[in-house]
Parts: sequence; C-alpha cells; structure tokens
Amino acid sequence: SEMCIRDRQYLDLTQELANREIADRQNRRILPENAEIAAFLQDLNRVAELSGLTIRLVEPRPEVRQELYSKIPVVLALTGRFHQMGKFFYNVSKLDRAISLENIRMTQPKLLPSGELIINVDVRATTYRRPPAKRK
Repeated sequence: SEMCIRDRQYLDLTQELANREIADRQNRRILPENAEIAAFLQDLNRVAELSGLTIRLVEPRPEVRQELYSKIPVVLALTGRFHQMGKFFYNVSKLDRAISLENIRMTQPKLLPSGELIINVDVRATTYRRPPAKRK
C-alpha cells in the first residue's frame, strides 16, 4: 500500500511536469525570448496574402525595452477591400504570438463600380518578447 501511494505521487508529479513543459512551450511561442523579427514579418506577410491584401510598406521600428518585456513595433501600409481588412485583423488575432494592432488609420477610400470599397490602412503591429533569462 505504501508503494502504491508513492507510485501514485510519482505519476502525479510526472504528469504535472509534462503539463508545465507544455504550458512553458506555449508561453515561449506567445512571448518568445528572441526578437525573431524575420518570423514576425513572415507571419504578417502570410496573413496579408491569405486575406488578399497588398502590403505597400513594412517598416520595422526600434525595439522598446520595458521592465518585464520588450515591444517590437512594425509599421504596415495595406491596401485592399474592406472585408479583406477585417479578415486580416481577425487572422492576426489568431496567430500564436502576442501581437497588438494600434494606430489604425484608414485613408483614401475608393468605391468601385461593383459597390466594393477599396481602402488604404496604416497600422502599427507590435509584438513582444520577454527579456533573456539572467545567467546565474
């Protein structure tokens, strides 16, 4: 019986450790340690293409260090139909990593004969990274 309880505790601890490792992997995807600018830009590009948008400008800005994380902003200029913009914003919200879309400016709407609206949107997409772990 003593053995049974120890085995049970061992299994519980092993399971908890496995769960923590999974959670930690997810956290590293959401808030990676490395800036991974290339991967971030690739994600934005892929989502824009999937949404049917044209990217007119991609302009990475300097990283902003905060106490618990760093912000990595990228300014984007997009052109497309109104519903494609909606699709883009929705799909960005579904990406693994934490991304916020701020300073959204809509300019030069053009109504096509079909009744569809083409717009230019300037937006700042910001992703975040955690500071590298302190070496002991």
